[in-house]
Amino acid sequence: MEKAIIQKVKKFVKTLFKNLRVLKVTLDAKVFQIT
Repeated sequence: MEKAIIQKVKKFVKTLFKNLRVLKVTLDAKVFQIT
């Protein structure tokens, strides 16, 4: 039971970091366009 929860948390964190990275790239691109 606990292992399944840990796997879910790991997957969630991995997805979260991937989304943050995409967001950062998007923001960097916007800033780059402005300057």
